[in-house]
Amino acid sequence: MDQLVDWNLRERNFDAEKEALRVAFHPAARNPLEHEEGAAAQTHPDPLSNPLSTPSFDEDPLSHMAAHSATEKQELPMSAITTNPYLTAKNLERFTELGGRAMDRFELRLEQLDDNADHPEQVFQMTFQDVIDLAVQRKREMVEVWARDERVRTLKIVIQCCKLLSDVTFPLFYPRLFSVAADVLDKFGQIVYERIATKAFGTPNPAPFDPCEVSDAAKETCRNWFFKIDTIRELLPRLFIELSLIKSFAFLVRDPYEHVFRRISCAIRGVGHPLVAAYLRAYLAKKMGELIPHSSALHRMNAMDLFRMVPLFNNPQRRAEMERIGVDFTRYLDVLSPPLQATLHALVHSEPTTSFLPEVFNAYTAHARNTAVVLLRVLEIFPADQLAPVARDLPRMAKETAPEGEFPDHRLFAALGKKLAQTAPRKADVLPILNDVWRVVTKMQDPRKYIEVVQHFIAYPVKYCSDRETNIMLGDVVRHVSAERAFETLSDEILMTLRNCASAHPNVSCLLAMDHYLPLYHMLPSRLAVEAAKEILASLRRSTERTTDPLVIHAFFEIAKTAASSIDSTSYDADRAEIEGLIAHFVHMVDFGRDVERHLSFFVDCRRAFSLFERVKLELVVAVCTLAIRTWNLAGRRHTAKTAGFVKACLAYCQVTIPSIEGVPERLRAFLLSGQVALCNNMLAQADTFLRIAISLVGEVPPVREVRHEAQETETWLRTFLCQFASTLVLVPGHPQHGPFYLIRGLVNAVMEYTWDETRATKGHVYVAFVSLLAALSQRRIPYRIAGVDSNDELYQREAAYLQELNRTVVGLVGQALKELQRLNTAAQPESVAEQARLALALYDALMALAELNPQSAELAFKLVTLASKKLGVIPGATGAVATGATGLVGKRGAQAAQHLQNCIKALKARAERDESPLAQNLLRLVVQGAPDTPTRPAQPRAVTDAPL
Repeated sequence: MDQLVDWNLRERNFDAEKEALRVAFHPAARNPLEHEEGAAAQTHPDPLSNPLSTPSFDEDPLSHMAAHSATEKQELPMSAITTNPYLTAKNLERFTELGGRAMDRFELRLEQLDDNADHPEQVFQMTFQDVIDLAVQRKREMVEVWARDERVRTLKIVIQCCKLLSDVTFPLFYPRLFSVAADVLDKFGQIVYERIATKAFGTPNPAPFDPCEVSDAAKETCRNWFFKIDTIRELLPRLFIELSLIKSFAFLVRDPYEHVFRRISCAIRGVGHPLVAAYLRAYLAKKMGELIPHSSALHRMNAMDLFRMVPLFNNPQRRAEMERIGVDFTRYLDVLSPPLQATLHALVHSEPTTSFLPEVFNAYTAHARNTAVVLLRVLEIFPADQLAPVARDLPRMAKETAPEGEFPDHRLFAALGKKLAQTAPRKADVLPILNDVWRVVTKMQDPRKYIEVVQHFIAYPVKYCSDRETNIMLGDVVRHVSAERAFETLSDEILMTLRNCASAHPNVSCLLAMDHYLPLYHMLPSRLAVEAAKEILASLRRSTERTTDPLVIHAFFEIAKTAASSIDSTSYDADRAEIEGLIAHFVHMVDFGRDVERHLSFFVDCRRAFSLFERVKLELVVAVCTLAIRTWNLAGRRHTAKTAGFVKACLAYCQVTIPSIEGVPERLRAFLLSGQVALCNNMLAQADTFLRIAISLVGEVPPVREVRHEAQETETWLRTFLCQFASTLVLVPGHPQHGPFYLIRGLVNAVMEYTWDETRATKGHVYVAFVSLLAALSQRRIPYRIAGVDSNDELYQREAAYLQELNRTVVGLVGQALKELQRLNTAAQPESVAEQARLALALYDALMALAELNPQSAELAFKLVTLASKKLGVIPGATGAVATGATGLVGKRGAQAAQHLQNCIKALKARAERDESPLAQNLLRLVVQGAPDTPTRPAQPRAVTDAPL
């Protein structure tokens, strides 16, 4: 292969070749996705297909009381109940004067927790957090005492913690105290269970077992613990500790839980104080959720018993008692929230497919009517699809919870808005529900309570009502938050309102067209305005409709400028990329219709406003090129003087904008696109300018570029780009002074001067692609064309001088490709072997597809195939595989090249069968007989020896 071969490029009929390659269409007899008749239906669906079929009770709100747990759980809302964080001497003095010896009992029980406390007067100054810290300290002490095998001392600590729960002198503090005590109980139940399990099976966490497998010693230990519990005289500690140890019943009896839970649930009815009994039922619900989560009968029983206790909370006597000790009655009723939340949560998830709402509403009507906290928890916990059928009655029930002349709890309407936004009510109920709610909400004088309702309820009219109702509601919001400049302290709530509107509306452009959405947006401070702008632009990305209203486009433009103002040189790359993506999408969603001049003016404004964003500038170039093609189509693909001038202005915009883009690959893509658009519009001078600039930039492409924060080599990308460039040059007519191939020569020179990777054959593959370009230009009719552009096939009509220069260029390119083969043959890197084989096969493919088969080209083809087979260790013509000999190459690239070689041999066989010339048969015979030596096939005498590379 040291001599150059004069390729005689053959003429081709592209239409006939395309028709020959067309795949015949055969309609299928039946749909392959349908089940065959008689096929058995699947009766065991995947349990993961319905996540509600296996509910998780780790979301129990009381499970968050265990601080050591690594599982995410729903937090018990204690902070909302105990708003006064300090238990000071002054506060306790008031309660002591009214309650007699209540403080003495509290001091005594804290002293019993701390045997080493020499100064009990220090307890008198403890805050809520101090008490909690002390209980946590007792938990650690319990573990330490347990490690010293002091079982009685451990039980004593737990009993004292439980006795704390019998003191309800300070009801607002009770939920936090209960959460800490429950944490101690859980830890105690865990260490007892692990001790018995270790004694029975040698491990603290045994696999599921049967009680008959438990040793007698372990059973005796388990019974001993329950005997100790039975000796506790006070009911409250005995029930709490038995619940904490209930899991250990599994060592004694098979499936004992339902019987024990039912007995304890009945025993709780004997607890005197309703607050203590309610939290005891909450702990019962937690334990049932852990051990028997699907026993709906017990969960229903526990919930109904809790509802029967509600009248003991909400009655005139209790209200008078709270007024006497200075506790707001609404805050006192909120103490009931954690038990309700835990009990209802366990009930709902005991049978997710069954609705317990009718029973719960009946119990609410019978025992808890007009109790806002109960209705609030029902709205929060029950699924939206179960609440939707009765949504028409919910506003009335919410209003009935307030005494006459007072406003109902605003949280009820906020929770109702959350649920209604998830599932639509009946169509006939949509407007009545909105009117019933808004008659109450609009009369709220407190702006904070008002906006807390609106921020959740606003999604309801946005989703299910018309834009008119949404605009009226937003106007009411603006009126409320503008009074006395209340919006200055309600920024977060206003942001949430705007965000819920944008996420719920299918077309955010309609929101911006409303009279009151933008005024509400402008009330935000600059920091939150950026967040709102990002949310609005993200909603535009979800929309499929283009924005055509000039006023809305201007609003979007100002919003995009607000988002862009948050980015500077110190911003994170992720934040910059997010803003760039949002603005780039906005640029493409704008449509001024037939007013293309105004559209181009908009792009000029965008370039000025977003000059710091590289991606936005690139997308602007793409958008302007799209606008130029659109103008060409509007003109019927025949430009007038006016439309031609406008397209030239678009191309001038591109020529000015592209150099400001920093990335060389991005600039190359933009210049090539602009040149293609100029060709489509028959503007050859502009196309020539863009393409010449692109050729001059090839040498500036860096070897590595950053893509999504990762370094990637650019050689593969550059090869793909040069192939696209070559396909464009098929259409470009020659220059009157510089000849028909001056752009091709410039591109070849740029490729020769570029610094390529020495271990790869990318440069050679580019030369082969250029040979395909010249083969297309040698035809009487090029494979594709642009109307109005006279390409080289029409300009030169295959003149002798034209073909002579073309063939000379082809010979030079083939020579350069052969030099690349020779360079790779001398390279010492192992990677060069597969690269050399791949390049040899690529050149062989080009030779067989583009050139006429003559003795010289046949000899070159034989040498290329032989070289590839020798490097790969593949037997030509065999079905086979990669050999493992000294020259064999294994690996992904080697396997791909070996498959390529086998495909080449198959194509040669097919050509030899249909070609009347004996050259193809001789070439096939030589290739098959000239296989290299392999372990599985002896070497055959070769008709032609390999020329040295």
